[in-house]
Amino acid sequence: METNGWGFDTQPPVDESEAAGPRHRRWSVAGGGGEGLAVRVPRSPRRMGTWREPVSDQHRADRDEHVRSTRDAYDRLAPVWSKTVDEGPFNGFLERPALRSLVPRPLTGMTILDAGRGSGAQCEWLLGEGADVVGVDLSPGMVEQADRRCQGRGRFLVADLSEPLPLEPSSIHGITCSLALHYLKDWETLCIDISWVSGSRPQRQ
Repeated sequence: METNGWGFDTQPPVDESEAAGPRHRRWSVAGGGGEGLAVRVPRSPRRMGTWREPVSDQHRADRDEHVRSTRDAYDRLAPVWSKTVDEGPFNGFLERPALRSLVPRPLTGMTILDAGRGSGAQCEWLLGEGADVVGVDLSPGMVEQADRRCQGRGRFLVADLSEPLPLEPSSIHGITCSLALHYLKDWETLCIDISWVSGSRPQRQ
């Protein structure tokens, strides 16, 4: 077994189901803090616990305020985001090269989800590698910047990663997520949805 230096198998599992079409490999990569993490999406469907502790009105209000303030902050940053971070020491020189080194290639004919894609740097790179790209972000301003940066290529959606994604089942072959997971208090919804849209999970629950 080959590993990527972080103890994870670098050969993602091959999906052989008819729903997935050709024998594409399915994978997900998350990066943060100048590091990357390749994560194998489980191939054998299994039920995850769906019971959750009741959510109080205050908890819901706090969550809504967190979403609103995060969206507003990144909407304000959107016009200058690419210029500020593309060549910066953290994003441009550390995090992005580390994450991209983990992405299995070639990507031609694959549909890749970039979750929390900001102003589209990762989407632009994925498109250059031959992928069809779906990018989602909480900020409408960032979505607009990504669409402009990628010159109409790809599909960009405003979406909250803590809510079910507006995607069809088994529609994604790979997922990247760069410096976004730390904004989520609960990863369960996102992990379930990633399994569903990548075809690893038979139904969304």
